[in-house]
Amino acid sequence: SYRGLVEVLLDQGKVDEAEELSYNALIQHPSWATAQEFCTLGNGLIAENKTQQGIACFYQAIELDPKLLEAHYSLGKALAEKGEWLEAINCYQQVIELEANETEENYSESEINIDIGEVYHLLGDALQEIGKLDESVAAYQGAIEITGNEPY
Repeated sequence: SYRGLVEVLLDQGKVDEAEELSYNALIQHPSWATAQEFCTLGNGLIAENKTQQGIACFYQAIELDPKLLEAHYSLGKALAEKGEWLEAINCYQQVIELEANETEENYSESEINIDIGEVYHLLGDALQEIGKLDESVAAYQGAIEITGNEPY
């Protein structure tokens, strides 16, 4: 019933109502959605400046599928936007670790293509924010090794 109502609301262009209904339904009944669906909803909520709700969706996605790179990546970016640097660093490190151990059974496919060079760059930014300059330099060097001179 919820999915049908959400689809009708989307068809009517009522995106905010559809997202709010989806969020409330999925938070109350997390088994109704996949990790990827939570992640997609979280990204939509973040785009609508509903940061706390988006973050809650990313945490739920990770709980359902700890190997979903997109959830860790998106959560890290959202936390960094809030200045929650230690948590963001943890998320970026998790993405790098999962990417390094990449095999079919080791991580879940994301709907977005994650640029691991950008993740190293974001990690460097976060480490710099908390004064871990040597670690920040190492992260930036990791980004350069992967991407060459790609600006971020």
